[in-house]
Amino acid sequence: MHLTHPPDLSTPQRLRRVVVTGAAGFIGSHLSRALLEAGTTVIGVDRRDPRRDPLAATNLTELTAFPNFVPLTADVMTCPLDPVLLDADAVFHLAALPGVRPSWGPSSTPTSLRTSRACRDS
Repeated sequence: MHLTHPPDLSTPQRLRRVVVTGAAGFIGSHLSRALLEAGTTVIGVDRRDPRRDPLAATNLTELTAFPNFVPLTADVMTCPLDPVLLDADAVFHLAALPGVRPSWGPSSTPTSLRTSRACRDS
């Protein structure tokens, strides 16, 4: 790609639509709330079903009050990602196993790689 003019980085660009994986987690739900308050449409993806997971339900309760929040119960390792990423300005990939230690290492690599490739190809 060749740019004839450098992009103007002095003014932050408004994010219209984003995907947050791990939206039912502590960090994902707080990030989603901040984005929603800024007027961004948030597609919140998490494999934890709030109907069956009380902590996920607690973290998502405030988010569901926003009309620009679209919750999606799905596992990013197995769900079709193309429709989820459609027209997204950014992806915040926070999906992980609960707890810090289980989230690092070989178990997180396939999911991160799959999500990164889907972003690249969309």
